[in-house]
Amino acid sequence: MATAKGFTQRMDKETRPEVVKDPAETREGLFLLARWAEESENYGYMLNYMKKLIQVVMPNEDLSENERNCYSSACMLYFDCQLNTWHHLAFAAADMTTSCLRRQAAREYQEFIVDEISQTCADIVNFIDRSVLFSEEGLAAKAMTTESRAFFKKMKGDYLRHVAMVKDGPERVKAVDAVFEAYNAAIEEALQLPEANLTRLQLALSLALFHAEICESPKMAVSIAREAFDMAKRSLEIREEEISSEITEVLEELHKNIDIWMGKIKAHEVDDPSQNSEEVARQDCKIAEAEQGEVKRACRRLCGAD
Repeated sequence: MATAKGFTQRMDKETRPEVVKDPAETREGLFLLARWAEESENYGYMLNYMKKLIQVVMPNEDLSENERNCYSSACMLYFDCQLNTWHHLAFAAADMTTSCLRRQAAREYQEFIVDEISQTCADIVNFIDRSVLFSEEGLAAKAMTTESRAFFKKMKGDYLRHVAMVKDGPERVKAVDAVFEAYNAAIEEALQLPEANLTRLQLALSLALFHAEICESPKMAVSIAREAFDMAKRSLEIREEEISSEITEVLEELHKNIDIWMGKIKAHEVDDPSQNSEEVARQDCKIAEAEQGEVKRACRRLCGAD
């Protein structure tokens, strides 16, 4: 009798339909939904799924590396369309081989895209502040690793850098100050990471790009990139560890940009050896400013230049 009862219970258990939770309400489900959205190139959905995942997870614990990377990819893929449009319009607006009307139309539409870029970047930065770095004393802040904090603070700097790129005048100056502040916060975290750490290397690359493209200081960009590259290579040689494909990619990007910036520096010196004194003074002032302040010193500490 006991055997028959046990058999019946096993049959009930085996035939009972499995209760499946709504994927949009679970951590694992949201991650899978984001991946499906990525595969179907619905990047707005991908970003929304990852934002919801962060809101589910971050009140109490940190994200995994895969989750961090997926959120970063979602932001980048969603934003890239706007950024590519801005670059295309900037080229069209400056193309003197086309009609004046076409150039004017490109400039007018570019202003609209600048507003879109500014809003998208502000949304990303505000979400990171509100849902990821919302409290230095909260449970999530205590659960976050140093690398995770550096990762998200670097992300803030990156999207503020995009705002600085498309803005002009006082708004650009304000954006540049915000970039320095964000990267400085990221540097303070990254200094605690190994020289060959992926996030630390990515931060060095972002800093170098910022100095080259926004501050128009290729010499500072080369200094940052070269020091980061050399320190990482030495560290990897000493540890004799296998280099991941991600680290290899960043090292190659650093090396490629060093060559590009060095080429520009040399070309400028050759093509314009009699650069007027006013321009020389302006460039020297920029370089001097780049060497001052806590943010700049932190940049140099990150790369071992101090």
